Amino acid sequence: MAALFCSLLLLSHNQYSFMAAAASSSSSSSSSSSPQTVSFHDQIPEQLSPAIASSSSSSRLKHQVFLSFRGEDTRHTFTAHLLIALKDKGMNVFFDEETLEKGEQLSQALSRAIAASYLSIIVLSVGYASSKSCLSELSDIMHRKDTQGHIVLPIFYHVDPSDVRNLRGSFKTSFDEHESNRLHQVQRWKSAFTEVGKLKGWHIEGGKFDRPEPEYIKDIVEDVVKKLMTSKFRSASAKFVGIDQIDCFGVKHFGDGSKIIVTSRDRQVFKNGGVDKIHDVRKLNENDSLQLFSTFAFKLLNPPADFRDLSNKFIKYARGSPLALRVLGSKLYKKSRKEWESEVDKLKEYSQPKISQILRSSFDELDELDKNIFLDTVTFFKGTCKEDVEKTLSCCYKGALCGISNLIGKCLLEIKHFREPTDLLQRLVSEPIDVHDMLEEMGKDIVRKESIDPGKRSRLWGVKDVYQVL
Repeated sequence: MAALFCSLLLLSHNQYSFMAAAASSSSSSSSSSSPQTVSFHDQIPEQLSPAIASSSSSSRLKHQVFLSFRGEDTRHTFTAHLLIALKDKGMNVFFDEETLEKGEQLSQALSRAIAASYLSIIVLSVGYASSKSCLSELSDIMHRKDTQGHIVLPIFYHVDPSDVRNLRGSFKTSFDEHESNRLHQVQRWKSAFTEVGKLKGWHIEGGKFDRPEPEYIKDIVEDVVKKLMTSKFRSASAKFVGIDQIDCFGVKHFGDGSKIIVTSRDRQVFKNGGVDKIHDVRKLNENDSLQLFSTFAFKLLNPPADFRDLSNKFIKYARGSPLALRVLGSKLYKKSRKEWESEVDKLKEYSQPKISQILRSSFDELDELDKNIFLDTVTFFKGTCKEDVEKTLSCCYKGALCGISNLIGKCLLEIKHFREPTDLLQRLVSEPIDVHDMLEEMGKDIVRKESIDPGKRSRLWGVKDVYQVL
């Protein structure tokens, strides 16, 4: 039997992982027909929803935020301050004055920028609807919201949201003028404008009784960061069923239309199973690596300017491995620049550091308690309920709970969270402790190297070794 586990987050696999998928034919055929083996191409999730993933999987999202506003109203006031606050958080913001190339056609460039952004912030000011380019932007944004799940955050700046929804006041005047010019896009603009007025957003009334604008900006930026952090590295919403054992890839028990996705670092597993095609899981590119690293090192999407040079060095060392990026980032969080430079010097000891060496350096820096807890966990408790592990190890070590927490904080251990348990095992095991395969192998290798004689090692887990010692 081949004990294989389906992976929900393909990002968690290192660059040496391999992946294959078998799917049963969805065509109308007899139940006895054999499932068709098909290829599955891994894509690092860059879009905000499955809809976007399916419709534009080849496109690259260059910006976190697209800012839509009427320049004459807010360019040098509210929008300028919002732009600065977003950039201070390390976000890549499309702001037309800065980003458009000279001579590039405005409408095409803006449409591409919207398509290449995770979310749009629309600053609806008094004169917004008087601008044909603003309305074109809005129409494109709302279309992408309806068809691709694009996130839209409206800011009602010194205007009443009900006036936007119902086309009243200055907005009615603007649309009347557009209609008098017989513009064929007006109806589409009207529809988009009324729809954005129905969305939840921020209403900045202005005046002496309203909150200061910096407070609004702080809330807006925090909300944007939250949405980006929860969407950037999440997996697609397809439901994967964990499979404990598959007899030689026996898929006959799965109905027509079922998809089985299996990951392994061993190509022979797939060859033995008769898989037609095998695909290497692609490494993270430089931009995605930087964002993932920054998420753990700074709790930001991009590094501060004074740490960018050092960040790029760690990105180079990690070589696109999500695990190495997470471990390095967690290790350097809240450390000084001198400490970062010291860590770079350690890695320079290796001409071309392997991922295993990066992981081993994190283990070596643990205190003895945390080292023992880590080795116990990788050898005995992978997949065990966190609460049970804490109770067991507390009988062996003082401070076991703190040690487990430290290891989780350093990304050497992690906790699985099942949103919707798919089988009995997931329902019974609450918050199981998980260990990445590379970390598990590293820990077991450390124990093996304690002695050639299994009887002199600190831990035994293999049946053969246990039988020999007994």
